[in-house]
Amino acid sequence: MVKKILKYLFLIMTIIFGILTIVAFTDSIIFGIIMLVITFIFFFFFSLFSAKNINNISKNNENIKQNKTLKFQVAGTFLGGRQANISKFFFKKIEKKEIISYEGLTDSEIKTKENIDIEIYEIPQDYEIKSNYSDGLIKFEKEPENEYDKNAIRVMIKGMGTVGYVPKNINVSFAKILENEEIKEATATICGGEYKLWNGKKLKRERDDYSVTITINSLISDN
Repeated sequence: MVKKILKYLFLIMTIIFGILTIVAFTDSIIFGIIMLVITFIFFFFFSLFSAKNINNISKNNENIKQNKTLKFQVAGTFLGGRQANISKFFFKKIEKKEIISYEGLTDSEIKTKENIDIEIYEIPQDYEIKSNYSDGLIKFEKEPENEYDKNAIRVMIKGMGTVGYVPKNINVSFAKILENEEIKEATATICGGEYKLWNGKKLKRERDDYSVTITINSLISDN
């Protein structure tokens, strides 16, 4: 509050002495120069306080931006048949030709020098499912009856069912986000699955567990 008062005080003094400077030059050049120097001093302090306010606004905007994104890896994706459910989801996508498996490469095309020791995955890595949250593509549901954690929150993706849980270390704070209806957008990023690997001699077929990373966007902030 004091800084704001000082800012406007220096602005008023700059205007007053600016007018007096014009009058002073009509009477005496030396007196006019003195008044001009004083005017510039007041203007300097006014500019200084204005710059501080701009910096504070920028910092506040950065804080708001930081509060708009929350990212975490879903826990327990390897339990309870969840890997199979994720696999079935992608099998249907491949069957309907909605995604191209193994980057569209045949075994012969994979067995080249360029692909030695490079995993060629069945599904595109970092596959994204975007939801505006109201569409139900991605959902979060509290599970107070969970025998392992009364604060458990399961993560569900349409077509996959339950893929896991919000990590235990953030589920209490995440519950408040749900209660306050602060989620506007959610993105599920999926990696892993079956892949082919050419080692120069043999084409191996291996698999990684699917992982699911959730990114929550546009959290409403009071900052």
